[in-house]
Amino acid sequence: MKGAGKILRISHIAQNIIEKTSEILEFPISMTDERGNIIGCTDPNRVGTLHQSSLDVIKRNDMISYYPEEVNTYPT
Repeated sequence: MKGAGKILRISHIAQNIIEKTSEILEFPISMTDERGNIIGCTDPNRVGTLHQSSLDVIKRNDMISYYPEEVNTYPT
């Protein structure tokens, strides 16, 4: 599997994981690739967009925690 076909397959799998997980957790979830691009999300309109928080985690190679009051002010 090459190029676009592989990306579509991975995105399809990611979306399935997100849908099943969100049924249990009942809060918004997104999954990103190694560049911070959303490949699965409870809001399917966000698939293919950049998730800045994930990109920050990737760049730091470390977990980042946010306080509830920070979540609404941080770019999605």
